[in-house]
Amino acid sequence: MLGQTQDKDGLPMEVHKETRVPFTGKKVDAFTCWRGLSHFIYTSFQNGKRNGLKIGFIGNGTITDRNYFKDNLFIGLSEKFYINGMRQERAFYEPINKRKSKLLSVEVWKPSGKRCPYSYIDEKGNGVRYSYYEDGKISHILFFEKFDYRAEIFPDDEGTKLESAWLFTGKRMYDHKEIKLL
Repeated sequence: MLGQTQDKDGLPMEVHKETRVPFTGKKVDAFTCWRGLSHFIYTSFQNGKRNGLKIGFIGNGTITDRNYFKDNLFIGLSEKFYINGMRQERAFYEPINKRKSKLLSVEVWKPSGKRCPYSYIDEKGNGVRYSYYEDGKISHILFFEKFDYRAEIFPDDEGTKLESAWLFTGKRMYDHKEIKLL
C-alpha cells in the first residue's frame, strides 16, 4: 500500500505505507467517474515523485488524458480527450522551479471537433482557457496572468449566467461568495 508524505522541501511524495521508502514504479488508480464510467489512471513514479507518463482512460480503453511529469511537475506535452476519443485540449508545459510549471501554449477543441477560437496564452503568460462538456456547453473558463491561474468561472447549467467563480490574487483565494458582481 502507498501513502503520502513530504520531502525535505515540503513537496509531496508517494511512499510505501509501512516502510516510508519512496515509491518507484507504476501506480494504478481505479474509480467510477461522475458519468458512472470506470476510470483508470496509470502514473509513473521514481523516488516518490511523478516522473514520466501519466495516462487516464475509461473502461472501454478510450484515453481521457495523457501527461508527462518530471519531479512532480508537468513537462512537455499534456493532452485531454472527450469520451468519444476526440481531442479536447493540447498544452505544453515547462518547469520553472521546484514547485511550478508554466503553461507555454494551449489549444482547445469543442466536442464537435471545431477549435475554440477563444483559448490562448501569449508570450507573457496571459490568456484564457475554455473547457466544454460533451454536449458542447461551457463547463468552466480559466484565466491566466504571467503564467499563473488567476480566476475561474463556472456558468449555470444553461450556460447563460454565472453560477460560481474564484479569484486568486497571489496572496489570497476568493471564492464566489466573496466576489460581488456589480
